[in-house]
Amino acid sequence: MSNGEMYDILKEHRTRVVVIGNWIFAGMYRETLRRSGYVSIKRIGDTEIYVWPGGKAGSAGSPSG
Repeated sequence: MSNGEMYDILKEHRTRVVVIGNWIFAGMYRETLRRSGYVSIKRIGDTEIYVWPGGKAGSAGSPSG
């Protein structure tokens, strides 16, 4: 999966839960998650868990919605 595909998934809210860890692109994804409305709910060491609070996943007009 490319970075572009991952950004599309996040922006279209195709997943309700996202877990990111300590890896090279974490900062870019963290910013995209926040801008897309995901909320950080837990941090364990270098791992963060985000959720989309806006209803079911895919509700932003994606094909899976």
